[in-house]
Amino acid sequence: MPEITRVTSHSIASLGDFELSRGFDKDLAGKVVDMSKQPNIHAMAPRDAVERFPNVETAMEWFEHSPDRIFYSLGHRAHLAGIIWFTKTPLQDAERTFAIRVYDPYGGHGLGTAFARAVHEDLAEEYEGSLWADVHVENTPSQKLARNVGYLPIEGHVSLDPTRLQLRRPPVSIVRGE
Repeated sequence: MPEITRVTSHSIASLGDFELSRGFDKDLAGKVVDMSKQPNIHAMAPRDAVERFPNVETAMEWFEHSPDRIFYSLGHRAHLAGIIWFTKTPLQDAERTFAIRVYDPYGGHGLGTAFARAVHEDLAEEYEGSLWADVHVENTPSQKLARNVGYLPIEGHVSLDPTRLQLRRPPVSIVRGE
């Protein structure tokens, strides 16, 4: 049975009274299902409400289907403010994808960047390779967030979907300047 653990990191202080957790369970799945129906999420990530998180059972299957999937959630009191996950899906030299959702009313205030930084810091304790992200070409806030945590457009890569842009984050040692 999947479980959730609280994450503590150096960057967590910048999140204020938000709580960062790692893992996935049925209670969280229910919240993700509800939040995936928000118009802003559906517009930029329509697969969430249709394929990944249409109901609790499908959300649990999605999570359990990839045992190497790493899932984080950001809570504010009893509310779900956002989620991030990494899935082992290679693209060029990057082994894992990065996906983030920040739900209303929490978006647009820099919370997503602080959330992503804290999560990348936690992930770096066990994974130091390159990462990649796939964003909608019209989702400039997500593109800005990705750039703020070290992702850049993949040079020479042409997406099969003209509405999507792929970005790559170099290995942790390069990001740290080592």
